[in-house]
Amino acid sequence: MNIGRFFKPLLYNAAQGIIPTVSGWDTPPSDLYKATDGDPDTTTGTGSTERSSAGTFGYIDLNLNIKGIYLVGLKVGIWSTTNSISVYLYSKSDGINYEKATEYPIVYHSSNNEHVHNGDGVIINGQHVRIRFYISGAATGYVNIYEIWAYKLG
Repeated sequence: MNIGRFFKPLLYNAAQGIIPTVSGWDTPPSDLYKATDGDPDTTTGTGSTERSSAGTFGYIDLNLNIKGIYLVGLKVGIWSTTNSISVYLYSKSDGINYEKATEYPIVYHSSNNEHVHNGDGVIINGQHVRIRFYISGAATGYVNIYEIWAYKLG
């Protein structure tokens, strides 16, 4: 008897196969299906935005389809022409308003060459995840998403 066909694995990546949406970019990342394809070595096309001052230069949103408690993180390549980039994670616990999942960035980097980071995993409550890319001053910010993961805990 094949018991595996009756039960889901205890821990699975709920984000796998869900294509994220993007907003706020001059040039949004392309091939977004690669952000959740389960392969941390594939990457989306590069997203970028030129800013004249500090601020958000893009968002990536993911609807996990089922409200729950998730451990969420990502593998991301980031760089800028000058200044530093911070990556923040948000969720909608009430289903309406995004709230910061943590006060601190899950990724921080300052370089004009791509640096690939495995972002810190953060526990969120909800079904909607938002990844915010912030640059500390006037510059162009660049992003490649290698993988977004969300393990359902409860």
